[in-house]
Amino acid sequence: MKNIKLHLTDSTQTFYSENRTYFIKAYVYHDIISDQCFAEIVDSNIESINHHELTFRNSNSALKFKFKQDLIQILLT
Repeated sequence: MKNIKLHLTDSTQTFYSENRTYFIKAYVYHDIISDQCFAEIVDSNIESINHHELTFRNSNSALKFKFKQDLIQILLT
């Protein structure tokens, strides 16, 4: 499994998997009204999430999905 750890940011940042195979350039924020966290993907080499918004239930959530031959887990830390 390839892990990519995101954290809340004040601006767009690039996050990499441990072996730097995958990257996500995103703005990660917490919406107080909905009490959810979001990652606005600006750029990524994972086509299925590129230019999308990911929704996390809370600040300790993870999203898992398969991309090509790899299982990817996006963690919000």
